[in-house]
Amino acid sequence: MVGRRSKYKVGKYPYANLVVVSDPTTKEIQQVLSVELNEPGFAVFSSKANKLSLFFCMECGSYADIVWNNNEWALVWPEYE
Repeated sequence: MVGRRSKYKVGKYPYANLVVVSDPTTKEIQQVLSVELNEPGFAVFSSKANKLSLFFCMECGSYADIVWNNNEWALVWPEYE
């Protein structure tokens, strides 16, 4: 749902930020990446030097890089490496 908040019913937490990866030609969904949240939040994409990142908190700077790993996209959290 673009522009609307709705409850996330799958995981442990009630909300989530989702990244939907789809085929640009067929529009078929290939993969969904999710980050579960305890409360509603936001996310913003940032691209620098051929790296795509997803930022979640402007105060603390929490983010994940979106990387190709084992034939699928993955969220990699640099602060936990």
